[in-house]
Order: sequence, then C-alpha cells, then structure tokens
Amino acid sequence: MINTGQRPPPPKSLIDYDFLEKMGTQLVKNCDSMEKHGLVDYQMGVWEEEIVAMLTSCMDLLEEVGAGPTAQRPTTSARRR
Repeated sequence: MINTGQRPPPPKSLIDYDFLEKMGTQLVKNCDSMEKHGLVDYQMGVWEEEIVAMLTSCMDLLEEVGAGPTAQRPTTSARRR
C-alpha cells in the first residue's frame, strides 16, 4: 500500500438500519404467508427466529455506533445548530 499521508476514510455501513428492519418485517410476513398454506417444513424450517435474532443483533450494533433508525437521527439542519 502506498503511503499518501492521508487518513483512511471512516467505515461506512454496508446495510442501512432501516433496510435491516424492513428485511425482518418482510421475512416474518413471508413466513406467516407460507405457514397458512402448509409450506413450512418444521424439520428443515425457514430459520425465521434465528434470522430475526441476527437482524436484531445487527440493528443493536448499528444503534450503538450511532447509525440507528433515520427517524431518530438528527437532520442536517439540526446538526448545524
């Protein structure tokens, strides 16, 4: 790597908090929809609970670093004050 004397850019989120939340909501809807038609194999499963738990963990981590839901983040004009 070449030494340019510049600091590396700060890390960026690969997946937005709101997108993770929407994925979890959609997963639950999809599983509920499949279950109505008997399409959930409880032996193999869809792993809904495990996936939702992982999404929740990711969302908690994003909140810890200040990248929580956009509704809770200050707007650009509020940051300038």
